[in-house]
Amino acid sequence: MKIATLLFLAFRNLTRQKRRNLFLGSGIAIGITLLVVAGSFSLGLKDLLIDRWISYMSGHIQVTVLGSVNDFYGRGKGFFKDKNMVENILASYTNEIDFFYTDASAFVRLIGNRRTDLIQLVGMEVDEGFLKFLNVVQGNGWDLTNTSQYENPIAITTDKADYLRVKLYDTVKASFQTIHGQMQTAKFTIVAIYKADVSYMGWVGYVPKVAMRKLLDYRDHEWGSVVIVLKDKKKAIPLATEIHQKLTPPLMVVKARVGNSEGLVGGFWRDEKRFESLSNLLTIHEVSPHGDIRKNGVLVPLSMAKKQNLQGGKTITITYQSRFEGTKTVQIPITGMYTSSLLPSNLILINEKEFYTLFRSLPAKESMVSLSLSNTDFLCTEWYLLPRPKSAQEINNLYDSLKQNPIYADKVLVSTLYESASSFLQFLSAINMVSLVFASFLFLIVMVGLANSLRMVIRERTREIGTLRAIGMQRSDVRWLFLFEVGLLMLLSGLAGILLGWLLVGILSSLPLDDSGFIGMLLLNKRLHLVMDWGWNIFCLFFVIILGLLTAYRPSKRAARMSPAEALIHYE
Repeated sequence: MKIATLLFLAFRNLTRQKRRNLFLGSGIAIGITLLVVAGSFSLGLKDLLIDRWISYMSGHIQVTVLGSVNDFYGRGKGFFKDKNMVENILASYTNEIDFFYTDASAFVRLIGNRRTDLIQLVGMEVDEGFLKFLNVVQGNGWDLTNTSQYENPIAITTDKADYLRVKLYDTVKASFQTIHGQMQTAKFTIVAIYKADVSYMGWVGYVPKVAMRKLLDYRDHEWGSVVIVLKDKKKAIPLATEIHQKLTPPLMVVKARVGNSEGLVGGFWRDEKRFESLSNLLTIHEVSPHGDIRKNGVLVPLSMAKKQNLQGGKTITITYQSRFEGTKTVQIPITGMYTSSLLPSNLILINEKEFYTLFRSLPAKESMVSLSLSNTDFLCTEWYLLPRPKSAQEINNLYDSLKQNPIYADKVLVSTLYESASSFLQFLSAINMVSLVFASFLFLIVMVGLANSLRMVIRERTREIGTLRAIGMQRSDVRWLFLFEVGLLMLLSGLAGILLGWLLVGILSSLPLDDSGFIGMLLLNKRLHLVMDWGWNIFCLFFVIILGLLTAYRPSKRAARMSPAEALIHYE
């Protein structure tokens, strides 16, 4: 029998039992409505926090520098001492990168009119796109670029201005540390007040990047951590992996004037495993009794010590050519001597903490040499490349590990929004899954009712089935007739549920809500930001149709197996 004929008969049969099918369909529609609203809520949060906030403020890929003092709360903030190391890499991805910017920010306490409050000062390139994002309600956003007329122009939110009791063109003050650790006190002129779309943006104040870099004491060759926004965020993970590989640091063994002769200076890592690799290559002599070689060692080759009459406790002078600041001279006390048949006879070995302190000014690239060793893992590199994390938890574990086992090099971490926001993404998935579980309980009740209903329908229509079989309908056609009936019921009920959900989402999105407290993080312009997730809605529709067909399969199969003769003589 043709499918069109079966569909016609299935639809006719549905209309013959209006009350029963209306009850079942209502239960299915309510379940789908709940799933539609839950999906819209989770997609709205994703759009609000990731596509609008995280993508713009934190980018799709972050190349972060963690400072050598291992403090993640602002003191000694990390930065690239040579911007070329990352700038040249980014130049090879111009087709994939929409734009990128370097960090120039500080967490400060802003002093207003007899009130103070914490705020994140962020240096930004001021352009039309940024001002459109900013939503200025008082003043002129372009005045942020007018650094000649206004001292350190700043834009703050309406809530922050009200709390600090300040108005347009008032002056506020802040004290903070520069990237080099010095205290900086500065005045800022409020040239724009903007309305934050979401409450958690209320703690951000924007300053022109040129002014902020100057306040933080960035030099021309220095960059803050890099935030990258891609044209296609789906490429974030593979591109981050490539960038991570290209950021493999070079060995940092420096040609220098050591005392009155030429020599090499290298650092060694302080962790036990790598120090053990170095120890296997050395025989150490005349160690200072109060020194821990692994943590505080400064080892001079024994042959060099004899030539220059050096011994433990004496200070050695090292002169080298820096990359950006000309010739530099540093001094360090010796803690011991060593001999080695594998290492260069003029190589001074310094523990990593002292090594990176001495070479705070990077050595010139032409002064850095490689060593012909099969393994150099125990020697310090220009920076320390952290492993690629897979989740926010791994990032936190990295931070905890570094606090317990400090690494004194500048540490570079390459991550994406999928790792930094992994907990949030899992939360969104959990919202959908929990909604699906709760809706499934409702569907289960409906499906039990559907199964009972089908048994009753088959019993009531036994003679009808016998008649259809007697005039030539095949068993498979009978089975498909009942499956089509259930499928149509699921489809129409599901579509009604999606329509009802769409209307409910529109109503909920228009209701103004109080944005104080935690709920404010979920609101856009004091309203719930709900976005219809049509992919999720279609999945839920297919889910309920398949669930209905599975429920109807056995009853329909039993109906198809009826003997025409027995069905015709059936008497209810």
